[in-house]
Amino acid sequence: MIWALSLDAESLEKMYRLFRWPEDISEESGRKRYHDSLKEFSTILSHNWMKDVLKGDNIRIVDVCSGTGIGGIALAKKIIELNKSVELTFVDLREEALKKAIEFSKAELGLEANVIAVDARELYKLKLEADIAILWGLTTPHFNPIDLIKLYGSISTILQKEGVFIAEETDRFYMLRGYKDFLLERYDERGPVFSIHYKHDFLTGYTTRIILAGGETHPMDMYFWDIASSIAFTWMFFEDVDFVQSRPYMGYILAHRPRKMDIRSIVAETPSAYKTS
Repeated sequence: MIWALSLDAESLEKMYRLFRWPEDISEESGRKRYHDSLKEFSTILSHNWMKDVLKGDNIRIVDVCSGTGIGGIALAKKIIELNKSVELTFVDLREEALKKAIEFSKAELGLEANVIAVDARELYKLKLEADIAILWGLTTPHFNPIDLIKLYGSISTILQKEGVFIAEETDRFYMLRGYKDFLLERYDERGPVFSIHYKHDFLTGYTTRIILAGGETHPMDMYFWDIASSIAFTWMFFEDVDFVQSRPYMGYILAHRPRKMDIRSIVAETPSAYKTS
C-alpha cells in the first residue's frame, strides 16, 4: 500500500460543511471574502510580473483547489475590468463546490467557467495551459511536504513560459506556539464549531484534529506551513519567487517562469518511507 493524501472528495465535502469555511458568495461571510479578494488582486495585478502576463488579450486562469471559486472569480473580474477576455478553469475534488463555482462565475462574470474534478497533484496529466494559476484560500495545510512538492510541481507544468503562480499563504508558527487541544473555531447562528486534538504523525507531518459541530464529527488533517518553507518549495519549480505582504504574517507568494524540467519522476512517484507492504 502507498501512503497518500488522506482526504477524498466525500471526506472533503463533509469537512468543509462541518467547519463552515466562508465560501458561499450568497452568504455574508462568503461575500466578504469575495470583496476582500477583489481588493487583494488589485494590488497583486500591479506587480511587474503580472504586467508581463497581461500583455495578451485573452488570459487563461486556472484556480487550483478552487472550492466555490472565490479567488478565481475575483481575479477574473479584475482582469476583465482591464478590457481583457478571460478563460477561467476551476480544479477541485469537491463536485458540489464546483457546481457553485459555475453558478457564481455566471452571476459575477457573465461567463461559464470550465470545471475539472481531479486531484490537483495530478494536473501534470492533463492538457491544461494557463497564463496564471492560483491557490487561494489558505489551502496548503491540506498537503504535507511530499504532497506540496507534487502539487507545486504539477502546477508548474500547466503554465506558459512567462506564467505566474499566485498562492495565498500565512505563517502558522504562532499557531503552534499557542496550540490548543480544544478550540472554539467559530460561532454563528447555527451554533459553535469546535476542533479537538487527536494525534500527530511524525512521518507525514500531519496533525489530526476532530471537528465537532451540530452533533457530528469528522477528522481534519493539517500541516502547519510557514511562509519561508512554502516559498522554498515554490522556488524548486520556478525561476523566481516574490512575496507580497498583505497583513502581519500573511500575504501572497508570486512565482514567475516555471522551470520547464521533467518533473514526472517527482510528482508521479512516492518515496520508500511512505510505502508499506
